[in-house]
Amino acid sequence: MKIAMRTIALGTFLFVLAVTGVLACPAIAEDDGTDVWALVEFRTRMAQSEAQSRTIDRENECVRRRIAIKHEIVHDVVIGRLTFEEAALKFAELNRVPPGSIDHVRKRFRGNTDEECARWQLSAHMRGSVDPAAQAMGEVWECILTGRE
Repeated sequence: MKIAMRTIALGTFLFVLAVTGVLACPAIAEDDGTDVWALVEFRTRMAQSEAQSRTIDRENECVRRRIAIKHEIVHDVVIGRLTFEEAALKFAELNRVPPGSIDHVRKRFRGNTDEECARWQLSAHMRGSVDPAAQAMGEVWECILTGRE
């Protein structure tokens, strides 16, 4: 019985020592990952991260849709459903939809107007297409646009 009592006493002593150490120095618990006090902060950060993730997902979906529309416009130019100028106007319209998009286009493509930038953007999309006919048309339009400057 004396051994059992000593074991219980030692166990209780070690437990109290551990709890006292954690209470006296919370950094130990933080390093160990057993910090109960930061649970509320952790949940708040998780909620913020999830909200940011949803926002980024929505923005990415918007970008994917715009790219798909631009691919359709390029295809329509290749098959003759749209002229290059009509397609460039559609590109210019798409560039105005998200507020920051037009600034990116202005920085990346040359032109004095948004429509000129959209023409250069359209020719770049055509040259970057997997369709050889679109690539050829993009090169031709790039030469035409260069001649207009």
